[in-house]
Amino acid sequence: MAKRKRISLTPTEAKAAATAAELRRFYEMGVSANATGGQYGTKANERTAAEHGVSPSNVSHARTLAALVTQDELEEICELRNPKGDAFGPGMATTLFRLKKMKDRRWLLRSWVNGSSARDLKAKVKEKLGAVANVKGGRKSTQPSSQSDAIQQLDDRCSNWLGWYEQFADEDVGDVSVDELPTPIHKQLKTTMRAVKKLQDLTTQVE
Repeated sequence: MAKRKRISLTPTEAKAAATAAELRRFYEMGVSANATGGQYGTKANERTAAEHGVSPSNVSHARTLAALVTQDELEEICELRNPKGDAFGPGMATTLFRLKKMKDRRWLLRSWVNGSSARDLKAKVKEKLGAVANVKGGRKSTQPSSQSDAIQQLDDRCSNWLGWYEQFADEDVGDVSVDELPTPIHKQLKTTMRAVKKLQDLTTQVE
């Protein structure tokens, strides 16, 4: 019986395969954490973080991705490659899950496959969500014209707050973290973020 010919990967292909595997592990961590229950930013995240040797903010990111993206959609993402041959990794996933609509996520993925840099895509997503203020004093908010418009605006603002909090809670980003705040403010901020997450979940259900 003839032996199967072993397929060897190029260094670029091997790196991409490793990145895709890392994204799958990141996603599975989120699925597992969501299955055990617990609310946004609570002890459940800290326990899962200790088990996997990561920060609680990473667990929060993984949970958000797992709640938003299906297993089939994740596998499609893992097969994608940009012009350099790179795979879509967990770092870019934190940008992806800010887009709640599938059509917006597909736009981001197409842009990445076509060669847009991570930095450019993050800037475009922030602009899309209304997170970029006008240099001359900030953009005036637009009053909703319908119930669906009001719900969409609520969802966008919740995304902005949660995205800001995730960056603030990440120990590897910035010069100060949420844990360094005075205890009363720290506790109130975590309570507020849980309420914002619940509000966003409700806007998604209505859509």
